[in-house]
Amino acid sequence: MEEKRLFNLVKDASIEARYNPKFIVTKEDIDALIPKVELLRDITKRICELKIGEYGEME
Repeated sequence: MEEKRLFNLVKDASIEARYNPKFIVTKEDIDALIPKVELLRDITKRICELKIGEYGEME
């Protein structure tokens, strides 16, 4: 349940933070999200590097 709430917070933040002056993200939520975002970044980087390597092998 908490994972879904945090996911929705990130998803909604892109629009809400821009257009809703009452949109708030607590420090607790940020602290919970940082490791998850870093993990997502690391996984994405790894996958992209693998794909880029595959394209290099095609030449």
